[in-house]
Amino acid sequence: MLNKRLFLLFIAFSFFHNLSAANSDEEQFDVLFSWLDSFTSLSGTFRQTQLSAYDGFSLESTGDFRCLKPSYFRWHQIAPDDQLVLSDAEFIWHYDKDLETVARRKISDQMASLQVLLGDSTSIKNEYSIVSPTTGYYHLTPRSPNSNFKMVRLYFTKHELSQIEIIDRLGQEQKIELSHLRYNPSLTAQDFVVNASENAELLYDGNF
Repeated sequence: MLNKRLFLLFIAFSFFHNLSAANSDEEQFDVLFSWLDSFTSLSGTFRQTQLSAYDGFSLESTGDFRCLKPSYFRWHQIAPDDQLVLSDAEFIWHYDKDLETVARRKISDQMASLQVLLGDSTSIKNEYSIVSPTTGYYHLTPRSPNSNFKMVRLYFTKHELSQIEIIDRLGQEQKIELSHLRYNPSLTAQDFVVNASENAELLYDGNF
């Protein structure tokens, strides 16, 4: 039941982790680490494009997001259809407003790193190898053989994250453009609760 492009989003939002610098100059990583440590909450808008490795087909979606460190994330796809993904330290919730379904899934070890924007300079050094060809441009490669993706590329514009590119294990590519970023907006755990209609069908864990 979990929509494929939203699942690929989960893969996209997997940043936290191990550092193996091809460039020994640690200043290459100042832009990334300084940015990650500069906020405790963040909001903005996104434009996401999914590219198929097989037929060249592309699918575009737009919406907005919010995150509150260390555990809360909200990804609201507005077009082409209305879908909402929420996560906390324990569960992922997927609310499909058109189908009136709410799916809940426990965050496994493999999916615990889906909230990319919740990382910091300490956590990102634990699980990913990072190479920075130039300042403001980073290649993140997961060390775990069980990761759902091969690589994440991060692009910064004027010391602000502006684009994320993800290549998954099937060779499909996701491009996510971020804009209208707001740093440290006033957010609480109540901003990350699913408010579904009374008629929505609830699906739990292994049921989707």
